[in-house]
Amino acid sequence: MITRTARAVLSIALLAIPSSLVSAQDYPARPVEVVVPFPAGGGTEIVTRHVSDGLAKRLGQPFVVLNRPGANTNVGTLAVVRSKPDGYTLLVTSFGLAANPSLYKKLAFEPQTDLEPITLIANSPTVLTVPMALPVSSLAEFIAYVKARPGELNYASYGVGSSPHLSAELFQGMIGAKMVHVPYNGGGPAAVGVMTNQVQALFSSVVTVLGMLRGGTLKPIAIAADGDDRQLRIR
Repeated sequence: MITRTARAVLSIALLAIPSSLVSAQDYPARPVEVVVPFPAGGGTEIVTRHVSDGLAKRLGQPFVVLNRPGANTNVGTLAVVRSKPDGYTLLVTSFGLAANPSLYKKLAFEPQTDLEPITLIANSPTVLTVPMALPVSSLAEFIAYVKARPGELNYASYGVGSSPHLSAELFQGMIGAKMVHVPYNGGGPAAVGVMTNQVQALFSSVVTVLGMLRGGTLKPIAIAADGDDRQLRIR
């Protein structure tokens, strides 16, 4: 239920039309815009397009996915915050919405009051991938490889402050070794950077790299998950 506003936050984390709108016979009466604050090709967009297609079939109106990348999701999020609060502009977002208030001195919006969360639509664990040519096959081997080459290896991210960036920084702090940060413009380009050995590591959602894992062009080393999710099954 939307209580503060008819704007919606749908995250890789969230999706669903608010129940008050679903039950209304006239909603949706026209196309709905679904904003993804990332470039094309990443895990959030993949999930969003899949869910948007399902909503369109079920509700009889197009759910049009719009990529609005920039400033670690702040550009797309602000566009939704400033939109008319009528339920026809939705946001699918993820890590940045929670992290950015701590990473930026001042935001042009307040996540907890300017946006209304609706529902969790996906939960994708983080996987560490490396180029197929990298001579490691386990996490222990990768850690030893990094420690033996301090400051020589590169790791990819979707940008400063993104989940891959912070995950890699945490990892380096835990193992006591440094790699060089190479930010890319989105998950797709970052994954390609690893595949082509421009960078030697990427911490990303499984969804972002699943196609390359299935195709055997990226090597999975470790997965950050609890319980049964620790067994990465690529089908």
